[in-house]
Amino acid sequence: MSSNSDLGWGTEPEQETTHHVHHPDIGQKVVLVSNEGMSFGVDIRCLYRASTMFADMFNLSYTKSEDTSSAINSNPFDTSKSIDIDASSAVLEHFIDAIIVSKPHLPPSNFEDTAALLNLCYQFDVRIEVIAPIKQQLQELGRSQPWNLLQWASQNNNREVGQVALKNMSWSTFLSGDELSAENFWTRIQSLESRWGMRILSTALSGPRAGTMEYAVMREFTSKKGRPYTKYVMEAQAEAMFPLVQGDFGKLWNGFDKDDW
Repeated sequence: MSSNSDLGWGTEPEQETTHHVHHPDIGQKVVLVSNEGMSFGVDIRCLYRASTMFADMFNLSYTKSEDTSSAINSNPFDTSKSIDIDASSAVLEHFIDAIIVSKPHLPPSNFEDTAALLNLCYQFDVRIEVIAPIKQQLQELGRSQPWNLLQWASQNNNREVGQVALKNMSWSTFLSGDELSAENFWTRIQSLESRWGMRILSTALSGPRAGTMEYAVMREFTSKKGRPYTKYVMEAQAEAMFPLVQGDFGKLWNGFDKDDW
């Protein structure tokens, strides 16, 4: 188990800006501090019920029982120190809101914050009931930016989400990227985990074939009056080519989440 210092323990709560709702005022609360310095007071029972990692931090066993007071009282936790969380105040607030209610409701959010929220849930091993709607929201947001969704899936080795991202692409999106994206094709491929990049390229591209490509090449010429000059001309050169696989792009990824690769 990580030491207290590894987890960012040790910040005094009263030295931080406090959230107006999640205020560390009374009761058995733990203070979580965002990377922007805002403090959030959270009932210790909400944290340990929602997250096995928090339960381990507090030396408590996870249980669905409503009678948690005796467990907490018999395992006292020093609430005078805060826990630093590497997340923005907005993301941390969404995280707390999601774990303190029985049926999480997510407010409208952008792709980046939703991805950060889901990463935070995975980091703290939060219950699947909390993760499911966040994951669904990320996939919905990813419909309009499938390359961002694919990159997130690759970073987290989540083939199910990766398949959703690829099926939301067309050949045009695959080659050109998400709308307003300035990254070129190979930069996007290189941003993927290596096995993912190889799997995607081997599926979308046919094997190498001999072909020709025309290039603009500068050549020297002599005019009729004997004066040298240069100009660009198009010349064909032999190349090894990797043609795109023919067919519907979305259908190429059937089995992507289950294949052995």
